[in-house]
Amino acid sequence: MHRILIIEDDAAVRAAVELILDHEGYSVAVAADGEAGLDLLRSAAFDLVIVDIFMPGRGGLETISLIRQTSPNLPVIATSGAGARAGAPGAADDVLGKAVQLGASCVIHKPFRPRDLLQAIEQCLAGGTESGADGIAT
Repeated sequence: MHRILIIEDDAAVRAAVELILDHEGYSVAVAADGEAGLDLLRSAAFDLVIVDIFMPGRGGLETISLIRQTSPNLPVIATSGAGARAGAPGAADDVLGKAVQLGASCVIHKPFRPRDLLQAIEQCLAGGTESGADGIAT
């Protein structure tokens, strides 16, 4: 059974992703911010991490960078709804592109469909990279 860490500050999104992954048979741990997520990574082994980009405190970009320093081969999926919230479609592309530069294996725009998330997870766990739900290449 694969262990997945979800680092997401939005409680509703965190709970929804956890429910989806639980239903698919994954072992899931959750953290509400980057610092808590890094603490979990120091204390347990995970097969994949899902990181939201915009979080209070230690944000997703910094979290991805620190994950890469200690776990260079750990698959990381970066998520962001920045463009949808800000009304600027390019905003999410810019920040998710930066996540790829910092080492994200895959990126997904929020809101995403469960099947898109599951497809990205399967691809990352298989050792490949995958485009985001709306075509962001990694």
